[in-house]
Amino acid sequence: MTNLFELFESNLAYLIISGLINIDDCYKNNNFDPNYLRGLLEKYKKQALKPFKEYDYDENRNSASEVLENGKRIILPYISDDVKRIM
Repeated sequence: MTNLFELFESNLAYLIISGLINIDDCYKNNNFDPNYLRGLLEKYKKQALKPFKEYDYDENRNSASEVLENGKRIILPYISDDVKRIM
């Protein structure tokens, strides 16, 4: 479950990126720290580039692995809820 602060940050980033509010207004009128806003936008930019995680399930071993950006796999010590939903 997303906490309220994460929800606020997500909504703020969306409003800035979509142009519904101006980032300069956030600096001046709402007293947001410019470094905080830059970090927030960078965080959501990275999420947008890779919006989901990819998993692989090996039925023979009954194990799951997470597929990394470079194609390598990390065997997980558990089967994630995401993998369980599609099994």
